Amino acid sequence: MACGQAPPPESAVPAVANPGLATSLLTPATLEQIEQGTFPYDDDRPDPGNRPPPVPPAEPLALGRHIALTSCSECHGHTLEGWGGDDPTPSLVLVNKAYTPEKFARLLRTGEVAAGGDSTSGLMTGVADSRFAHTLTDGEIEALKLYLDSR
Repeated sequence: MACGQAPPPESAVPAVANPGLATSLLTPATLEQIEQGTFPYDDDRPDPGNRPPPVPPAEPLALGRHIALTSCSECHGHTLEGWGGDDPTPSLVLVNKAYTPEKFARLLRTGEVAAGGDSTSGLMTGVADSRFAHTLTDGEIEALKLYLDSR
């Protein structure tokens, strides 16, 4: 410490009571598993050799696959079938079948599910509202639906 400098505070963020805040999964043991590559959910590290192309494909079916595997797999797993076990994330391949192209576009633009309202957990509604509504073009949504319909 240089002469005249005050010691750094113990924490720059004050402790705040927040009883509704969910417990983080990033415990020291979880961080160690991620570092060792043994964490059961393998989406924390890139798959060896699985690199997205520098430019997304132009052909609609290939573009839909690209979007599904680079955006949807984050929540729905690498196969888009969900993570299984106790994880409530549904298979995107099966869920997609409940959507007409119009309802699918509405889901990705507003977060409203096929039957109306928010998704069961609220996660898909939040992701659509905060991310997809602002990033996906109409053509990309159509390409994604095309790809999921082909599965």
